[in-house]
Amino acid sequence: MLRYLNTIGFCFSILLLLVIGAAVYRNTQGLIKSARRVAHTQEVLTQLVNVLSAVYDLEAGSRGYALTGDISYLDPLFTSMGSVMQDEQRLRDLTSDNASQQERLNVLESLVAQRIAAARKTVSSRNEGGLTAAAEVVATGEGKSLTETISTTIRAMTQEEQRLLAQRRVEEEASTAATLRWMGIGLILVMCVLVGVYLLLRREISHRRRNELALERSEEENRLLVQNLSAGVMVHGPDTRVLLCNQQALEMLGLSADQVLGKTTGELGCTFVHEDGTPLAEEEYPVTRVLATREPFQCQIIGAERAGIRGRVWMLVSAFADLVAHRRHMQVVVTLVDITAYLEARKDRDRIFTQSIDMLVVSSFDGFFKEFSPSVKQTLGWTPEEMLEKPFLDYVHPDDRESTLQAVSDQSTGQTVHGFDNRYLCKDGTYKWISWNSFPSVDEQLMFAIARDVTDKKKAETEIKELNASLERRARELEAANKELEAFSYSVSHDLRAPLRHINGFLELLQKSAGGALREDAQRFLGIIKDSAKQMGVLIDDLLAFSRIGRAPLNAGPVPLGAVVAEVISDLAHEASGRDVKWIVKDLPQVQGDRNLLKLAIANLLDNALKYTRPRETAVIEVRSEKRDETVVIQVRDNGVGFDPRGAEKLFGVFQRLHSTSEFEGTGIGLANVRRIVSRHGGETWAESEPGTGSTFFFSLPEKGMATT
Repeated sequence: MLRYLNTIGFCFSILLLLVIGAAVYRNTQGLIKSARRVAHTQEVLTQLVNVLSAVYDLEAGSRGYALTGDISYLDPLFTSMGSVMQDEQRLRDLTSDNASQQERLNVLESLVAQRIAAARKTVSSRNEGGLTAAAEVVATGEGKSLTETISTTIRAMTQEEQRLLAQRRVEEEASTAATLRWMGIGLILVMCVLVGVYLLLRREISHRRRNELALERSEEENRLLVQNLSAGVMVHGPDTRVLLCNQQALEMLGLSADQVLGKTTGELGCTFVHEDGTPLAEEEYPVTRVLATREPFQCQIIGAERAGIRGRVWMLVSAFADLVAHRRHMQVVVTLVDITAYLEARKDRDRIFTQSIDMLVVSSFDGFFKEFSPSVKQTLGWTPEEMLEKPFLDYVHPDDRESTLQAVSDQSTGQTVHGFDNRYLCKDGTYKWISWNSFPSVDEQLMFAIARDVTDKKKAETEIKELNASLERRARELEAANKELEAFSYSVSHDLRAPLRHINGFLELLQKSAGGALREDAQRFLGIIKDSAKQMGVLIDDLLAFSRIGRAPLNAGPVPLGAVVAEVISDLAHEASGRDVKWIVKDLPQVQGDRNLLKLAIANLLDNALKYTRPRETAVIEVRSEKRDETVVIQVRDNGVGFDPRGAEKLFGVFQRLHSTSEFEGTGIGLANVRRIVSRHGGETWAESEPGTGSTFFFSLPEKGMATT
C-alpha cells in the first residue's frame, strides 16, 4: 500500500510540476523573446553608432591627409571604408523585418558611398595636385555636407529604434510579472506536495534501511569473493586511499594489510616503474588518472619493487571508476595480474630472437613480413623498415616465385615446410640462397620460419657436382688407361715369352752341338744367358700375376686371419727346413675380405720376413694385431737385416728393391702385390725398420666391411 501511495504522490507531484512548468515555460519564452527583442534593438543602435563613427573617421582621415600629406592618416581612412560597409551589411540583416528602416538604410548606404567617393577624391587631389588642389576640394564643403546628411539619417534611424526599445521593455516587464505570479502559485502547490511526500518518505526510510542492511550483507559477500579471486584487487576512495585490498594483491606487493589499508599509492613504500624501467610520476598512477579523467585505465604493464627486497614484480594493471550511489562518492577499482613469469619467458624468447645466428622470421599469409631477427639484416643487408614496406615476394628471385607461392599455399592448409630453398635479393643487388623451415599458424594467419644462408653450401654442392663429374670422367679415363695398360702389360708379357723360348731353345741346341768344343769361359757365358732368361721368365710371371690381382673381382666374406696365417706357415715349411725359425702368432681377429687375396698378401709378407732373416742364427717372426680407431692393424715383425727407413715407400713399388739380387733373390713384385691387395680392401700399408735391427710391416683393414673397388 505504501508503495502505491508513494507512486500516486509522485505521479501527482510530476503532473503538478508539469502544469506549473508549462505555464512558467510559456511566460519564460515570452520573457526571453522580449529580452531578445531588447538586445536586438540595442545591437541595431550600436551598429548605427559604429557607422556614424566610421563616417567621422573617414572625414577626419581624408582631411588630415589633404592638409598634412601624412600617410598615417590613410590607415584609419581605409580601415573606416572597410568597417562601414560591414556595419551597413549587419544593419541590413538586423532590420530585415522593418520596412521603414530598410528604406532609410538604402538612403544611408547611398550617402556613405558618396562620402567614400568624396574621401577618395580628396586623397587623389592631394596625391596629384598637392596641398592647394586638396584645399580647393575641401573648401567645396561637399564632404562635410554629406557627413551632416548621413548624421541626420542615422539620428532618424536611432529614434525609430529607441521607440521600439521602449515598447519592448514594457512587454518584457509584463512577461516578468506573469512569470513571477505563476512561480508563486507553483511554490505554494509544491510546498503542499512536499508535506505529503514527507509523510510518505518517513515510511520509505524504514523500508530503505532494511534494504541497506541487505546491501551491506551483499557487500560483505562481495568482499569475500574479492578476497578469494586469483587476481589482485585494490579499491581506492576518492582521496586515493586504499579501502580494500585482497590477499593476492598483498602477496604481489610483499606488504601486510596494515601497510596498505588507508594509504595512498605513494605511501605504500613501493617504487612503481614503466615497462622500460622509468619510474611512474604521481599523475601517472592508475588511481590518479582515473579520478582525473573518469576514463578507465586500460591494461598496462607496471613493475613494483620494495626497498631491501630483491627482485621486481611485473603486473598487468587495469582500473575503472565505480560510482557508489548510496554513499555518494566514487571509488576506483584496480586489478593486478602477476605476469613476472610471462615477461621472463618473453625476455628469453626475445634474447633468442635477437641473438640467433639463424634468421627467425614471422610473416603473414597476406604476403608481408611481420617481424624478423637482426640476423636478417646481417645476411641480406635490408633494414627492418625497408623489408616491412614491401611484400616478401618482391625479394624472391623471379625463377623461385612460383615454388615460393606453392610453399605458402601448402602452409595455408596447415602443412609445415622443411628444407625449402629459394634465392633472396640482397641490398647490394646480389642473390643469396636461403633454406627455410616454416611452421604455420592457420588461426593467426601467420608463418613462423627459421632460415639459414646456404649460399656457400649451394656453391660447394655445385663445385662438388662439377668435381664429381670431373672425377667420374677422370675415373673413366683412368679405367680405360688401366685397361690399356693391363692389356699392354699382358701383351708385352705374352709376346716376351716367345723370344725367351727361342733363347732357351737355341741355348740348348748350342750346348748340344758345340758340346765340349766351347771354352770354359764360353760355357760360363752360356750359363749366365740361361740364368738371365730364367730370371726374365720369373719376372714376366710375376708381372702377369700383379696384373691379374688388379683385375680380379673381390669375393667378400668373413676371413679368420689366425687360420690363414697358420696355412701360410704350413706352406712355407719347406722354405724353413734346416733353419731355426721361431714363429710367434698372437690372437688375430676375423675380418671381412677376399680370403684368397688376403692369404696371398700375408704369404708375401711372411715369405719376405723368412728371406731377410736368413743371416740370423735364430729367425724370429711375429704376427700380431691391434685396433686403431675403426681399423684393424696387422703387424709382421722380424729380426732380419732391416733396411734404410728413407727407402720405406720404395719397397711397395713394382720392381723396387733395397738389396741386390746377389744378396737376396726376388723380383720386387711381392710387396707391390701386398699394397694393391690391401688398397682394394680399403686399407693402407707401411713399414718401419733400421739397418741390422729387423723390420716391421703393417697393413690396415676396415673393422666393418671393406671397400669394393
